[in-house]
Amino acid sequence: MTPDSLDENEKEIDLKEVEMTRGFSVADNAKAHGVPDWKILKTVVYEVAGGGLVGVCIRGDLNVNEYKLQKYLKAELRAASPEILKKASLVQGYISPVRILETTGVDLRFVADHSIKNVKNFVTGANKFGHDYIGVNIGRDFQIDDFADLVEVRSSFKCNKCGGKLEEMKAIEAGNIFKLGTKFSEDYDVKVTDKDGKQVPVTMGCYGIGNTRLVGTIVEAQHDENGIIWPKSVAPYSVFLFTLGDDPKVIKIADKLYKDLWKKGVEVLYDDRNESAGVKFKDADLIGIPLRIVVSKRSIENGGVEIKERVVGSKGESKIIKIADVLKTVTTFIKS
Repeated sequence: MTPDSLDENEKEIDLKEVEMTRGFSVADNAKAHGVPDWKILKTVVYEVAGGGLVGVCIRGDLNVNEYKLQKYLKAELRAASPEILKKASLVQGYISPVRILETTGVDLRFVADHSIKNVKNFVTGANKFGHDYIGVNIGRDFQIDDFADLVEVRSSFKCNKCGGKLEEMKAIEAGNIFKLGTKFSEDYDVKVTDKDGKQVPVTMGCYGIGNTRLVGTIVEAQHDENGIIWPKSVAPYSVFLFTLGDDPKVIKIADKLYKDLWKKGVEVLYDDRNESAGVKFKDADLIGIPLRIVVSKRSIENGGVEIKERVVGSKGESKIIKIADVLKTVTTFIKS
């Protein structure tokens, strides 16, 4: 994650305080000084449970991974609010470890990500509004109490093992694993004999896969712009059956198909609402049942009923099949 434009032979320049009108963000700061984002020394202040405030320094083009920071500090934390910063005499958008004690009277502890170690001549806030430091160098102009891996990893970072570029991908949490420790085994006096022959409480754990999470996972993986596309193996129904128009013959045929399919063990969702064709077709795609059967005056005139599989983009081909062949066609589809 070393910047491509980093010059390892860059010479340190003198520290200088300058007046600067700019916004609070890293991008505003970099633009105002005409430097890349990674030349900004960013400091984020956190409230640590039972430990007051701590400043975390990182390159301006990177972000702090709060989970890593929490593990490092071994305590709960949250980013300090503007009100907390003001109360602590810290100026939002201008905080840095450079001369902070003499400027503000605040003796703040600082930890940093390793990313700041090789950068020379940082730009950062001067701990007072409208003032920045340029030519800031670690060791000479400020000290860090400790360094740790605190960066939020993102796509294009190099793998520590193989050197290849990391790829960022979306994932879905479908289950959880919890370490329960010995809380419940102690409550119920559940013990085992360890290698030394002593009775010790069982260390317990549990895992769970949520049904609602699984449903969400399936929908996330199987959908298009028109709605859900249920896989046959988990679809709430196998067939979506509906009629078009109010022709008695159409309704009679659809009613019989509905009953015959259920008798064969086929789960059918029957839409017999008095709605337009557009509404019914749209709802069929939205709900995403694997197979759609439409009974209409037109389909009957063409020799039977219209059948279509729900696929991505609803571009599956519809075809007319004879009413006598519906049961065989549907059961074959379900088993395939």
